[in-house]
Amino acid sequence: MLKVTNVILVFFILSFCWACGQKKAPVAKLDMDAYLQASDVKLIYPTQAQIDMLEKVVPKDKYTPAASVNDRRYWDKIASGESGKAYFEEALKALEKAPEVPISDEIYRRANKEGNRGIYKPRYYRSMDRLEKFILAECMENKGRFIPQIEVYVDSIMAMKSWLHPNHDDHENSVLEGKRVSIDLGARKFGMVLALANVLLQDKLPDSL
Repeated sequence: MLKVTNVILVFFILSFCWACGQKKAPVAKLDMDAYLQASDVKLIYPTQAQIDMLEKVVPKDKYTPAASVNDRRYWDKIASGESGKAYFEEALKALEKAPEVPISDEIYRRANKEGNRGIYKPRYYRSMDRLEKFILAECMENKGRFIPQIEVYVDSIMAMKSWLHPNHDDHENSVLEGKRVSIDLGARKFGMVLALANVLLQDKLPDSL
């Protein structure tokens, strides 16, 4: 476990050093008071006025947490280390396992109603953890071996109506039903691993995905 933790730490340290070397364009600031005043309580998504404000502050340069899979010097350095090898072996062990999402609406509602984390939480986190391992393992190996499973996991996550942990939804399951937008650490992690797949793997993923 310590070795796996080490490779994650090394990955983020290298990512930080790599990102610091990139040229950053100045970012405009969002007037939060004006942004909130432009909201519409009848809508769960930003209004057009809010979208216009957001477009002005979105950086022109795309943020990347690390070099893409095409930067072999970067990824070969991680892959050749003891921690990188340990992390890669974990990804290999999970390669034949089926994703445990999307989780049925029935299970989501039961977990919400009963407060039963055992029927939801383990599969919820295993899926995002495996996908992250596959993405980084593919970046290290660069042979396409992990791509089929990455596609399956991404499709499964995208099919979920809510990325929120059901215990964090309200009693009416309004996030699941599309009546409300909310975010928790689980939803953030799903978004993060999908962003990693998109940014790091680049042209290895099909356009349809």
